[in-house]
Amino acid sequence: MDAATGTWGREPGNAVPKILDIIVVDDNPEVLLMFEEILDLEGHRVRTFEDGKQAISEFRDRPADLVISDLGMPEMTGWQVAQKIRQYDAKVPIVFITAVGEYVDPEKIVALGVLTVLRKPFRLAEVRDILVKITP
Repeated sequence: MDAATGTWGREPGNAVPKILDIIVVDDNPEVLLMFEEILDLEGHRVRTFEDGKQAISEFRDRPADLVISDLGMPEMTGWQVAQKIRQYDAKVPIVFITAVGEYVDPEKIVALGVLTVLRKPFRLAEVRDILVKITP
């Protein structure tokens, strides 16, 4: 929460985005809980997964408006998650989250049509900016 504004990264006067259905994939349960709490407070529907295969299966059965995936996961990387998601939906926005020191190949980002990469630790306002950006 932003102590100055008393909000979760919301700038005064910004329009609240429509309710989105969001899939978040990260092998760290604390990161998943943080996303779930933040996005729930904004009124979004959030489905969290510690495993990329489960997230892909869920997306196949029930597509989402946004997919947020950690890049560095042990069983299935974020790159692999994005490639599989693209087989089901070529246009759904995908956002990667990653550690500060991890190299991210910009050509792969463009090739997969990834919207952006958030470096951990990221600010809540950055997440909100993404939500506003993808909302029509």
